[in-house]
Amino acid sequence: QIRVDAITLPIDLTIKQDKRDIALSNPGTYIVDWRDNFVRSRFVEFSFDDQTLAIRGQLEFKDAETVYLDDFGMGFLDASDTALEGTLISEDGSQRCPVRIEASSSKVFCSSVKP
Repeated sequence: QIRVDAITLPIDLTIKQDKRDIALSNPGTYIVDWRDNFVRSRFVEFSFDDQTLAIRGQLEFKDAETVYLDDFGMGFLDASDTALEGTLISEDGSQRCPVRIEASSSKVFCSSVKP
């Protein structure tokens, strides 16, 4: 069995499983590729066109996933090698706008559209 000490991982790294059972046929050294067990995430700050932070807003993606933003307009997203697209919605629902989040973006701005 191999284990991950989740307490020592950086905040931007999460795991799907903290342990894995492995059956070894012979004593010796083995290489185990367990990279798919780890998920890297990142913080992204969201603002509307007037650069007002999207405080307590939400970000909706086409696959029905919703990311809720904090008191600073920050969302915690899975890191991605490709751009992500979604809709940014204000806390009260009065502002909505499309956003494109590039793989290297730490701040995202958009143009608001009234619902």
